[in-house]
Amino acid sequence: MTLFVRIFLAAAAVLLALVVFAFVLKLLVIAALIAALAVAGIFIVSAIRRRLPGRTAFPARRL
Repeated sequence: MTLFVRIFLAAAAVLLALVVFAFVLKLLVIAALIAALAVAGIFIVSAIRRRLPGRTAFPARRL
């Protein structure tokens, strides 16, 4: 293999690795946003239920 082919293949491998890394990073950011929204929803529902008269956020269960 000539030097040009080696450099070309190395550059192609680096670019492919960057594309894969960006895709994985995007998936992680989306997953973190969904998890943050779920946790915020749990806290909001808990706060609303706590304000209702005669209700608690987590009622005791009978065995």
